[in-house]
Amino acid sequence: MKSNNSSSPPLFQYSDLELVGWCSAYGILAALIISGNLIAIAVLTRKRMLSKRTSYFLLSLAVADMLVGCVSRSLKVLYLISGIFLKPSTLTSILRSSDVFCSLASTFTLTIIALERVFAITFPLQHRVTTKRVYHVLVFSVWVLSAVLSSFYFLYTYKILAHQVFFYFMMVTFFLSMIVMLLAYTAIWVKVRATLTWKGEKTTQTCMLTSDSFTDSKTAQEKTLMMQPKKSKEVALPRVECEKKKHQPENKENRTMIKASGSERSRKGGADNDRKLAVTLFIVTAVYIITWLPFQIVNMVVFFACSRVFPCSIMPAANVVYFCKLLNFSNSFINPVVYSLRLPDFRVALRKNILRRCIK
Repeated sequence: MKSNNSSSPPLFQYSDLELVGWCSAYGILAALIISGNLIAIAVLTRKRMLSKRTSYFLLSLAVADMLVGCVSRSLKVLYLISGIFLKPSTLTSILRSSDVFCSLASTFTLTIIALERVFAITFPLQHRVTTKRVYHVLVFSVWVLSAVLSSFYFLYTYKILAHQVFFYFMMVTFFLSMIVMLLAYTAIWVKVRATLTWKGEKTTQTCMLTSDSFTDSKTAQEKTLMMQPKKSKEVALPRVECEKKKHQPENKENRTMIKASGSERSRKGGADNDRKLAVTLFIVTAVYIITWLPFQIVNMVVFFACSRVFPCSIMPAANVVYFCKLLNFSNSFINPVVYSLRLPDFRVALRKNILRRCIK
């Protein structure tokens, strides 16, 4: 039997077979995360994708996820294989702070995405005139904030900051971000539902008015025809020409109405695209919460058990901790899969990239 400790103080026991199994699982996951997000980055950096401002957030998320595969998963495999991380060193502090940095960057990017979607659906006119520079500043701010907060790990490592303070700070940061995401998508759901209800009522009223006006005009035409005396074909021909002249202004009005309805359809199509994008990003956020929450709960249990707040008998088994951590980082691989399934532009760009590679 070999023993290692996780990111928390207690020791976990596992056999050689379990060691091989977990190393293989983490190694495969790291390869999937890196390859999947490299493809996502290649697609999102295409000119057509970058013309859409939300793509900058998705690109930031893909970079953070790729770093998770490069740094966090490699760190976990090294941690399982050897005991070098039992001895604090500058290298281990850098690697672990990088792990925290990647996690914070992913969390903050998803939070910004949720808030941006609220702004897009609640204030569509202001959102349309928002420049790309604003998105660049937001992405830059996410990475700077993640770097600053992850540097607190060094304060904890060198005993400048107490472990309890660092732990509570990270937990508050994670759960506060999660609450903001949930509130944002709840606001989006309420807004979209209210808009659809209002449009449904408006459409019903319009259909009723159109039906009534059509019935009244038809009845009036029938009465007029009944009151008019019958005339010969010679007299009817000039009248047809007069009727054509009378209807010419109506044709112009019809063309104006067609143009108006076309612009209305384009606005409706844009709103539908916004709703579909909001649903896609909600799926990404929901997957993030589902995959991250179990490990955060286990992390809290381990912390309180080591702090003697709870009895150590509730200490989770090593396999439970490693599974929750594996589930936690599988989120970084799931995101590119969601993009390819839910975003048509992403699929088109991905196909073009694949065809270009095959032709070469």
